[in-house]
Amino acid sequence: MKTRILLIAAAVLLCGCGESSQAPESSSVNGESSVVSSPGAVCSGTCGKDLSWSLDESGRLKISGSGEMAAMTAGSAPWWLLKDSIKTVELSDGVTSVGAGSFAGCAYLVGIEIPKSVTAIGRSAFDGCTSLKSITIPDSVTQLGEKAFWNCEGLESAVVGKGVRELGYNTFCKCRSLTTVKLSQGLERIGDCAFEYCTSLTEITIPETVTSMGYNVFPLGELVIKGKAGSAAQQYSERTGHSFKAE
Repeated sequence: MKTRILLIAAAVLLCGCGESSQAPESSSVNGESSVVSSPGAVCSGTCGKDLSWSLDESGRLKISGSGEMAAMTAGSAPWWLLKDSIKTVELSDGVTSVGAGSFAGCAYLVGIEIPKSVTAIGRSAFDGCTSLKSITIPDSVTQLGEKAFWNCEGLESAVVGKGVRELGYNTFCKCRSLTTVKLSQGLERIGDCAFEYCTSLTEITIPETVTSMGYNVFPLGELVIKGKAGSAAQQYSERTGHSFKAE
């Protein structure tokens, strides 16, 4: 009960919710108006030109509409003061991007399903989502920002779809519980420190389409890298001292 009261109180402070004959207050995130307007929600507003959001008492953050999410920085997301109440995120079909920094710091987020309408995931979009257990990036995503899943310490499995051409700097860095990773054919480059500090990862298969691998991609240890003989994966293994298994 105490937690619920605090949640509602925070929503009132953030959004101006509560019974009043006056018009709801508004705020802005990178020029986007955030206005309370959704009946039955703890709090709601906008997060893009044609996107709205609402957070209910169960901790579900729903983003509705179509188009791109606004890019955000740490502390500027319209739901920032309620981030510890967010348990799941639901993106409606029509959302085309997950904005930079949008869910950074949502430490209690346990699940999100990314629809096929999404083509881009911004930099640090899920930075510090320490309770997130798994993520599937659909084939529709062609842009995956640096540090997208940085410090997701509870992340255990990840699937990277066929549309992603590059895993940039620190994409999955510090995902210390990560044990299963599926990289799809079509991936061309794995950047510096992409999986650094992923200390639970014991094996990974690198697609033959990968032609370039940066520095400190994986932590030192008993990781077995699998791939095609003569590939960039084998060259990386020989350079770093990792075990390599030709497939």
